[in-house]
Amino acid sequence: MFCRFTRVLFGMLLIALVATGCSISGDDDDGDEDTVNATEASQPEPSPTDAVEPTATLAPEVTATSTHTPEPTATATATETATPEPTPTATATATATPIPIVDNPFADVAPPDAVLENYTVDYAGEFQLPEGGTETIEMFIEQSDPAHYHLRVGAEVEIWVIGAETYFRNPDDGSVFPVPSAVDPGLVSPAAYLIQVPNPANVPEALAVGEEDIDGRSATHYSVTAEQFAQFGLTEDQTVIDPEGDIDVWIDQELGFISRMIMDVEWTDETGTRQAVMLEFTITMVGTTPEVVAPI
Repeated sequence: MFCRFTRVLFGMLLIALVATGCSISGDDDDGDEDTVNATEASQPEPSPTDAVEPTATLAPEVTATSTHTPEPTATATATETATPEPTPTATATATATPIPIVDNPFADVAPPDAVLENYTVDYAGEFQLPEGGTETIEMFIEQSDPAHYHLRVGAEVEIWVIGAETYFRNPDDGSVFPVPSAVDPGLVSPAAYLIQVPNPANVPEALAVGEEDIDGRSATHYSVTAEQFAQFGLTEDQTVIDPEGDIDVWIDQELGFISRMIMDVEWTDETGTRQAVMLEFTITMVGTTPEVVAPI
């Protein structure tokens, strides 16, 4: 597994350093009422010689005739006929479009360092160890060009390569020191560590989830079943029984490298021991990684 490889690689680096004689040093309304008034007849004035008895004129009586308004005859109201409830119509359920299965989706996958000159890598993984317990690995790589890069793996390995100069950080006291150019470049190159990223080249099929964006670059997202976990080469020839979990892989559409991978799988090995791997790997800042310079 990755952790074992890292320990071996780090050991080789230390041997190389000793061989070159290098020493280590410190680093979210009212209504209106009508009134009827009697009208008095106009009487001529009496002649002074004729005494005329005044005739009383009665004011006409006004008799209010009450007009009876018959009560309205109740009209029978027709009984309302109930409208039957509409019979519900069954609505057809939309059938989901099946996700296409792609054969050999990763056959032509390219290693990042083979197609990229400027990029940044973040890798975090947790592995169940055969002897019990777990080990967590974190890896960070930034490369501004093939001759200028910085690698950090856990707390044990940190390297800078600036042209012909190579620098190491002492894991004990944090100091940084240069080392002779005699150190094998293959031991300190990004390729030496990127080779530990699970390789899906042998996975026979995957579900094509769709196109997504990974740090500004178009990528195709694939989902792989846990049953195909062994094809990723992480089990070191162990038997994989009853695997469970999820595996997702994104492939850059332009250059064909793995731009992201998320894996969370458990299985039982041949001894009946439950094993597990969780990891996340992402490549970002393609073409925009700042220039890597010497740490001192």
